[in-house]
Amino acid sequence: RVFRSSPQFGVTLFTYELLQRLFFVDFGGS
Repeated sequence: RVFRSSPQFGVTLFTYELLQRLFFVDFGGS
């Protein structure tokens, strides 16, 4: 399968990066 035709791959990366940023902000901010 090509990643271009599978939007789920992009959504997964976006969600993973978003969660990682949220955790990083929580640990750094507090």
